[in-house]
Amino acid sequence: MAMREKDRTMQAVVERLQCELSNQYLQYREERDARKLLIWHLSDLTRASVKEEHPAGENTEEAKDPLELQLALRVCREDLTKAQEELSKMKAEYWDVVPRRNWDNLEQTHKQTLLQLKTLQDDFDQLKSEYDTLLELHKRGSMQSDTHDSTTVQIDATVSQGQSKIQSSQLKELINSNTPESRTLTIQEFRAALRTAFPLKSDEEIDELVSSAQSESDRSDIISSQILHSLVRTSRGFTISV
Repeated sequence: MAMREKDRTMQAVVERLQCELSNQYLQYREERDARKLLIWHLSDLTRASVKEEHPAGENTEEAKDPLELQLALRVCREDLTKAQEELSKMKAEYWDVVPRRNWDNLEQTHKQTLLQLKTLQDDFDQLKSEYDTLLELHKRGSMQSDTHDSTTVQIDATVSQGQSKIQSSQLKELINSNTPESRTLTIQEFRAALRTAFPLKSDEEIDELVSSAQSESDRSDIISSQILHSLVRTSRGFTISV
């Protein structure tokens, strides 16, 4: 409340000072106009005295009645005051109005911006559609690749198992054959044959048999199948001369 009262007091003081300033300005203009009228009056008196000495046939524009000039001045002053009031009113009512030229420029810019936005939106929609299509193709390709890999792994496992079975069967036939053919076995094949023939032996015992067979063989990287048969026959209680 105190702040509002203070604001009202300040507003009243401002209005009073504005009124006093306006009155002083009007008084100044009236005094100035009065001085001008007095000067014109003196000039008229001077011209009148000159005309008395040198009379003229007709009155000129400069010899107008001072009262007529004063009346014209008052009318001009009223017109000026009215024009100032109209100008102040227009400023108060249209201070936030955009000029027509600026409005047209802004409207044109807005239309161009909307057109660019529509073009960009269309381009974006097209790119999004292409992206979705590529993503779907990628998903399908990944699924097919996973299926192919799984099938390949299964096939490889089946083939490996089949090969293992075949190798195991061949080793068993080689071990159990009564009239074995003379063949050469790699160290890995010889070790696998020993594991098949002696499943209860430990790794150390298998390694000892491999080392013993290598010492009997002419080469250290291959071993004759006759040595394998000799070991098998010996373990079964038979004696075979190699």
